[in-house]
Amino acid sequence: MQSANNNTRRSNKKFLVIGMLLAAVILVSSIYIGFQLKKRNGVSVPVNITQTDSVTRRAASPQDGKGTAVVIPDQDATVSSHGTWKLIFTVAETGIAKGGGVAFHISPFWGWTPPQNYSPAMPGYVTAACSKKNARIQVVTNRQNSYIVVRTEKTELSADDTITIIYGDTQDGQYPQAQAQVDRYAEHQERFFVKVDGDGDGHFFAINQHPSINIIAGPPSRLIVSAPSLVATDAPFTVTVAAVDRMDNWVQSYRGNPAITSSPENAHFAPMQGDHRIASFTCTIPHEGTYQLFARDKHNKISGASHPVIADKQLPDLNIFWGDLHGHSRLSDGTGTPEDYFQYARFVAGLDAAALTDHDAWGFDALDEHPQIWPFIKETTNRFHIPHTFVTFIGYEWTNWTYGHKHVLFLDEPAPLYSYRNPESDSPDKLWGLLKSCNAITISHHIGGGPIGTDWNFYDAEMEPVVEVCSIHGNSEFLGCPASIYKPQEGSFLRDALARGYTLGIIASGDTHNGHPGQGEPLAATGGVMAFYAEQLTREALWDALKKRRVYGTSGARIIVDFKINGKWMGTIARAADNVKRELYLKVTGTDKLQQVEIIKNNASLKIWEENTSSCEHLFTDNTTSAKGDFYYLRIVQADKHIAWSSPVWFK
Repeated sequence: MQSANNNTRRSNKKFLVIGMLLAAVILVSSIYIGFQLKKRNGVSVPVNITQTDSVTRRAASPQDGKGTAVVIPDQDATVSSHGTWKLIFTVAETGIAKGGGVAFHISPFWGWTPPQNYSPAMPGYVTAACSKKNARIQVVTNRQNSYIVVRTEKTELSADDTITIIYGDTQDGQYPQAQAQVDRYAEHQERFFVKVDGDGDGHFFAINQHPSINIIAGPPSRLIVSAPSLVATDAPFTVTVAAVDRMDNWVQSYRGNPAITSSPENAHFAPMQGDHRIASFTCTIPHEGTYQLFARDKHNKISGASHPVIADKQLPDLNIFWGDLHGHSRLSDGTGTPEDYFQYARFVAGLDAAALTDHDAWGFDALDEHPQIWPFIKETTNRFHIPHTFVTFIGYEWTNWTYGHKHVLFLDEPAPLYSYRNPESDSPDKLWGLLKSCNAITISHHIGGGPIGTDWNFYDAEMEPVVEVCSIHGNSEFLGCPASIYKPQEGSFLRDALARGYTLGIIASGDTHNGHPGQGEPLAATGGVMAFYAEQLTREALWDALKKRRVYGTSGARIIVDFKINGKWMGTIARAADNVKRELYLKVTGTDKLQQVEIIKNNASLKIWEENTSSCEHLFTDNTTSAKGDFYYLRIVQADKHIAWSSPVWFK
């Protein structure tokens, strides 16, 4: 008996380990945005169900993509809850030929239960039925990519015939565990994608209007407190407090009354009127120093703390503004609407600037196949732009699977969309050639690997002034760096580009697909935000900072970094004069204890300070041999493993 019990325990332990490994695989897959769905002809593309054929660009027939669909119930659903949804598709006047059918696709990325039709007692069970008498249908599910295909085998369907798909079918409560789980991110208009193969040739095309539901956040888990990094003493500034759930979804129903305090304790606060979904306060700080602001809701037992706020007698000529210039919405392969994205950036993450960069040719709605989307993105971006309050930039992602991905940003119109699938813009030099007639820049990202690394044989100093070193994909500073990007590619990292003599400023951004710009992804090891040093919070001033590389990046923490050489700002290309000492000044205010502050010269360590405080200030003279072509940048590692990188200073 004892032996049997031991065997049972070993068996249970074995299944537990297998289950944990499977959960880890699913988790990693969702974090990395499904980029590995399928590869064909050397180009990564989703399967045919997800979008029209990315290689052949096959045209729809008159019967394809026709019909209407509704989802029942269409009420709001809470993140990670469970339920059953009935999708009713009504055939159009054009009908559906023998062998044709309907595809229903739920997002495969964010936690929806993959549909299956092999076990009524397992989650995500799917059934389908046709209203036409004696019609024979075939039901196929694809759990990997979360879609269901219902085909007619020998019968044509006529106008007003219906196909009903039940997702999470409990069969009248007989199998309650068959329900499907909702995804883990809150968003408006989560779509149940419906595509129709009307002529039976095997190619599915989207109907005009997908049914949708709203997904709302779970209970509040913590408060996010946002404030400027640099303020003048006795000058009022705004502090915002937003509630989020355990996955950082904005709890817009939160109506708490948080108390706000400071450390040191002499800051003054007054409640403000404003958006009812956040708490806003006017704050003044009478004395100089470094402060942290705290919010606490005793009733809901939640709290939060701000990043450091430095108060001085007057603001410097160049202030710090925080931004996230890379992220996605449901218009490509992310979650949420563009409106959700910009509202989160401003009101929850407390960013000063943001750009939405949906893919040119990737995801459910390829921008280059749906000409109405790009004007809508531009209109929405401009609508959320408020000079001196919140800056937005028009942008998209050039998703090239040969040379690497770049997001394209525009200062103003014209802001054309040049897809990587267009032969006239299918390489970096062609893209830059077309963009030179615009106020535009490109930014390479996940450069060291991940979905695909960057080919540094292509470079244009005017068109690509900065590079994204870190995001939810990981750190791309150098091969073998901490929190390194997955699938590293030798020769593609930041230091590889700097070694070529490229004058690239260093930024970071989220590359979030969860609708949370500025906050990253709770399940990812790293995130990314950037800081601008600019005269004011306007598009023109921030653009000037980008073009002059007066910027820096962090892995997500809002670490305050000041780095100059001989009084020259980070990002400067200085004259390499003979016999001139190089005086390096640095000041860092961290969000945690600083573990290591390091000066990098020509990709090698020049000086390291091992700190055990949250801030430091140093003046250092470089007495090593100096030459034309030298470059320096600052690298900070905190005790919590967050990293910050200044842009370099070059001597040429």
